[in-house]
Amino acid sequence: MFLRSALPSTLEQTRSIYPQVNDLEPARRTALVSVIYNRGTRLQDSDPARRDRREMRTIRGLLATARFDEVVKQLDAMSQLWDPAKLPGLVQRRHDEARLWRSGFAAQQLD
Repeated sequence: MFLRSALPSTLEQTRSIYPQVNDLEPARRTALVSVIYNRGTRLQDSDPARRDRREMRTIRGLLATARFDEVVKQLDAMSQLWDPAKLPGLVQRRHDEARLWRSGFAAQQLD
């Protein structure tokens, strides 16, 4: 069910805010799809003081200007939004996405 329904829908959602996703290596594309699957496409902060969507907006700008290597910092930075004592899995997921992004760079270097 996930592969037939959720994955294509999430990929379309990812394209809606990150249109460059199709130009990325599969590992990097997967990292962004994972972020959108878990966080959605909203780019406005739910609380202006918390700025909980800042990294997602920054990623959009980095992709638009082809500064792909800087995206990993934003993925890692998202982990600071949650208390690791209360939501360790969520914090780890953001770090895993950053690691996946880095693996896309390593694969690109082998080509």
